Amino acid sequence: MTTATALAPRVDPDLPARLERSASAVAAGHGMRTADFADWFAERTRAHRFRVERIPLAELDGWSFSPGTGNLTHRSGRFFTVEGLRAAGDEGLGTWEQPIIHQPEIGILGVLAKEFDGVLHFLMQAKMEPGNPGLVQLSPTVQATRSNYTRAHRGAGVRYVEHFTRPGRGRVLVDVLQSEHGAWFHRKSNRNVIVEAAGDVPAHEDF
Repeated sequence: MTTATALAPRVDPDLPARLERSASAVAAGHGMRTADFADWFAERTRAHRFRVERIPLAELDGWSFSPGTGNLTHRSGRFFTVEGLRAAGDEGLGTWEQPIIHQPEIGILGVLAKEFDGVLHFLMQAKMEPGNPGLVQLSPTVQATRSNYTRAHRGAGVRYVEHFTRPGRGRVLVDVLQSEHGAWFHRKSNRNVIVEAAGDVPAHEDF
């Protein structure tokens, strides 16, 4: 005796039309109006205090240069290492050497979606990261490396990450694996994911 299992189709024929409706919507829809975005974004930037300070490598907490290789590594063995790379290009490009971030793990660039009045809405984040122009930028719902969302830094958790890591929290609309900035990162990839949430999702004030 066998049990039949209902499988979801790999291709959703309705998704392109749903995304098109969302992109072309001009009404206010659910939540914040587009006209109110600039004020909200400026308020979220003012709501937190940020300071970025350059310090010598020797003062980095938990980071050091490995005696055998000279690579910059973290004491946990997680996150990434900074290593030397020698590259050989096609004819005419020659060879060169450069530092590169070696990070053989898969991060998440995830956007949480929900339909209101027949239109998909997407939960975005006012996120600060060192190096951002103006420090705060509009970002996906979740933008985190595996080391970060598994809390290798022993810091705060990543909001909403459970929607992208736990089965049954929603319907996956898009899930594509792509490499990140090959000129800067070696073997680092990201899951570019859109999940349509099941049930209510309270929005944090920074989202």
